[in-house]
Amino acid sequence: TVERKRRIGAPMRNESTKQKLWNSLYDLLVEEKTMFSNISVRSIAKNAGVHHSTFYEYFSDKLDLLDYGLTLLMEEYNMIPIQERFMHRSKKSIEAFEVIQNHC
Repeated sequence: TVERKRRIGAPMRNESTKQKLWNSLYDLLVEEKTMFSNISVRSIAKNAGVHHSTFYEYFSDKLDLLDYGLTLLMEEYNMIPIQERFMHRSKKSIEAFEVIQNHC
């Protein structure tokens, strides 16, 4: 089997539904370069492999999901030693913030 590439802010295996939804939004924004305004809850859910009603069990709307994901990104970014933050500006967390900022 082919293992999925690890997404920022998400574990590699045994993803929770919340993580799957975040990975889905991340993929749509970063990998597929879809504008945030063009992404629907249904497309996020479909891409995550869950029913759209399941989305609403965890998040009130796509902005709520984005807030959740950005929190994960910040937590991961804060784990990078300060010296490395400035020396290695190509870290995935920084790239993800830039892409999300440009799309939102």
